[in-house]
Amino acid sequence: IRIFNPIHEIVLDETNAKHLKIVSTNVDDNNDLALLLHEIIQSHYVAFNLRWSSDNERYVFVSNGTTNNFDLYLGSINNKEVTQITSDDAIDNQAQWSPNAELLVFVSSRLGRANLHIYELKTRTIRSISAVNSDTLNPVWSLVGNKITFMQDEGNDLQIFVFDEN
Repeated sequence: IRIFNPIHEIVLDETNAKHLKIVSTNVDDNNDLALLLHEIIQSHYVAFNLRWSSDNERYVFVSNGTTNNFDLYLGSINNKEVTQITSDDAIDNQAQWSPNAELLVFVSSRLGRANLHIYELKTRTIRSISAVNSDTLNPVWSLVGNKITFMQDEGNDLQIFVFDEN
């Protein structure tokens, strides 16, 4: 599967398949879609940062969708549905799957600064794992899934930190 992003849309293309699946689109570029989704009226509808789960069945991406605020969306190849999974007024971004594909770590400014949060797929709950007075970014799970490495702004210097779930 390849990912294309020519006009701020995410399109899944199965190699050797005769069809493409549009995951998200810029409504202003597609008048037919704008008629079907008339509630989406902003001109800068974008989707980006698509990440695949380890089983390659699900994906998460960031979009400003119908809210004009950047939230996380979860999609599945099997049922072909895309669901908005965060809806905070803050910007949610940089989602990464845990190795077992049961959790997502993401960056959000819902606590005032960009901090790390965990989304549990089974319970659909969010918990904060960092609440510092500096911005964090680029979270990455360890291969085992018990640690998260991330960058944090420490007085105009980016430092690398490790969060340990144990």
